[in-house]
Amino acid sequence: SSGINAEYGHRNFDYILKHYSLPNSKSKLYYQGDRIQEIKLNFVQDGGTVRELVLDYTIDISGLGVRMGSGQFSLSYYPHKLEGFTYLLKSVFGADSEHKVLHDFSEKTVDIPSYYVHVIKKCCSFGD
Repeated sequence: SSGINAEYGHRNFDYILKHYSLPNSKSKLYYQGDRIQEIKLNFVQDGGTVRELVLDYTIDISGLGVRMGSGQFSLSYYPHKLEGFTYLLKSVFGADSEHKVLHDFSEKTVDIPSYYVHVIKKCCSFGD
Protein backbone atom coordinates (compact mmCIF):
# COMPACT_ATOMS: atom_id res chain seq x y z
CA SER A 1 0.00 0.00 0.00
CA SER A 2 1.16 3.53 -0.67
CA GLY A 3 1.71 6.03 2.06
CA ILE A 4 4.20 8.09 3.94
CA ASN A 5 6.24 6.35 6.64
CA ALA A 6 8.21 8.28 9.23
CA GLU A 7 10.12 7.65 12.43
CA TYR A 8 10.87 10.25 15.08
CA GLY A 9 12.76 9.65 18.29
CA HIS A 10 13.23 11.55 21.52
CA ARG A 11 14.36 10.99 25.07
CA ASN A 12 11.91 10.18 27.84
CA PHE A 13 11.36 13.83 28.75
CA ASP A 14 8.29 12.94 30.83
CA TYR A 15 10.62 11.19 33.28
CA ILE A 16 13.39 13.77 33.02
CA LEU A 17 11.09 16.73 33.72
CA LYS A 18 9.42 14.96 36.64
CA HIS A 19 12.62 13.74 38.34
CA TYR A 20 15.22 16.22 37.00
CA SER A 21 17.44 13.25 36.17
CA LEU A 22 17.98 10.73 33.38
CA PRO A 23 16.20 7.37 33.62
CA ASN A 24 18.37 4.58 35.04
CA SER A 25 17.90 2.46 31.96
CA LYS A 26 20.17 -0.34 30.83
CA SER A 27 19.90 1.15 27.37
CA LYS A 28 23.27 1.96 25.80
CA LEU A 29 21.81 3.88 22.89
CA TYR A 30 23.08 7.12 21.43
CA TYR A 31 25.71 8.66 23.68
CA GLN A 32 25.41 6.19 26.56
CA GLY A 33 28.52 4.17 25.71
CA ASP A 34 31.20 2.83 28.04
CA ARG A 35 33.35 5.94 27.56
CA ILE A 36 30.79 8.31 29.07
CA GLN A 37 32.24 9.63 32.31
CA GLU A 38 29.54 12.14 33.20
CA ILE A 39 26.33 13.68 31.88
CA LYS A 40 25.17 16.90 33.47
CA LEU A 41 21.65 18.13 32.89
CA ASN A 42 20.94 21.83 32.58
CA PHE A 43 17.35 23.01 32.48
CA VAL A 44 16.71 26.32 30.72
CA GLN A 45 13.53 27.81 32.14
CA ASP A 46 11.28 30.68 31.16
CA GLY A 47 8.59 31.71 33.61
CA GLY A 48 8.97 28.46 35.55
CA THR A 49 8.57 26.28 32.44
CA VAL A 50 11.47 24.24 31.08
CA ARG A 51 11.97 25.39 27.49
CA GLU A 52 15.24 23.62 26.73
CA LEU A 53 17.30 20.80 28.15
CA VAL A 54 21.08 20.82 27.66
CA LEU A 55 23.07 17.66 28.28
CA ASP A 56 26.77 18.29 28.88
CA TYR A 57 28.81 15.14 28.22
CA THR A 58 32.31 14.31 29.39
CA ILE A 59 33.80 11.31 27.61
CA ASP A 60 37.03 9.37 27.99
CA ILE A 61 39.03 9.77 24.79
CA SER A 62 42.23 8.19 26.09
CA GLY A 63 43.73 5.45 23.95
CA LEU A 64 41.76 6.46 20.87
CA GLY A 65 44.64 8.19 19.09
CA VAL A 66 42.38 11.20 18.68
CA ARG A 67 43.79 14.69 19.00
CA MET A 68 40.86 16.75 20.06
CA GLY A 69 39.96 19.00 22.93
CA SER A 70 38.78 17.94 26.32
CA GLY A 71 36.39 15.15 25.37
CA GLN A 72 33.40 17.34 26.19
CA PHE A 73 30.36 18.23 24.13
CA SER A 74 26.80 19.41 24.66
CA LEU A 75 23.48 18.52 23.08
CA SER A 76 20.40 20.73 23.35
CA TYR A 77 16.83 19.44 23.22
CA TYR A 78 13.33 20.77 23.29
CA PRO A 79 11.71 18.60 25.99
CA HIS A 80 8.83 16.96 24.09
CA LYS A 81 6.55 15.01 26.38
CA LEU A 82 5.13 11.77 24.98
CA GLU A 83 1.50 12.90 24.85
CA GLY A 84 2.30 16.29 23.32
CA PHE A 85 4.60 14.83 20.67
CA THR A 86 2.01 12.20 19.78
CA TYR A 87 -0.60 14.96 19.39
CA LEU A 88 1.79 16.94 17.18
CA LEU A 89 2.38 13.94 14.89
CA LYS A 90 -1.32 13.10 14.68
CA SER A 91 -2.11 16.72 13.79
CA VAL A 92 0.41 16.58 10.92
CA PHE A 93 -0.19 13.02 9.67
CA GLY A 94 -3.92 12.84 10.48
CA ALA A 95 -5.93 11.35 13.31
CA ASP A 96 -6.47 8.14 11.31
CA SER A 97 -2.76 7.54 10.67
CA GLU A 98 -1.17 4.33 11.95
CA HIS A 99 0.99 5.17 14.97
CA LYS A 100 2.97 3.16 17.47
CA VAL A 101 5.58 4.04 20.06
CA LEU A 102 8.66 1.90 20.62
CA HIS A 103 10.44 1.89 23.98
CA ASP A 104 14.22 2.04 23.64
CA PHE A 105 13.87 1.08 19.94
CA SER A 106 12.12 -2.19 20.80
CA GLU A 107 8.64 -3.62 20.37
CA LYS A 108 8.87 -4.72 24.03
CA THR A 109 7.42 -2.38 26.64
CA VAL A 110 9.96 -1.05 29.13
CA ASP A 111 8.82 0.34 32.50
CA ILE A 112 11.01 3.43 32.28
CA PRO A 113 12.54 3.75 28.82
CA SER A 114 15.34 6.16 28.02
CA TYR A 115 14.00 6.83 24.53
CA TYR A 116 10.75 6.79 22.62
CA VAL A 117 10.55 6.21 18.89
CA HIS A 118 7.32 7.13 17.11
CA VAL A 119 6.61 5.10 13.98
CA ILE A 120 3.80 6.64 11.97
CA LYS A 121 2.27 5.91 8.60
CA LYS A 122 -0.12 8.12 6.70
CA CYS A 123 -2.09 6.31 4.08
CA CYS A 124 -2.48 8.15 0.80
CA SER A 125 -5.61 8.12 -1.27
CA PHE A 126 -5.52 10.03 -4.49
CA GLY A 127 -8.59 11.43 -6.23
CA ASP A 128 -10.84 11.45 -3.15
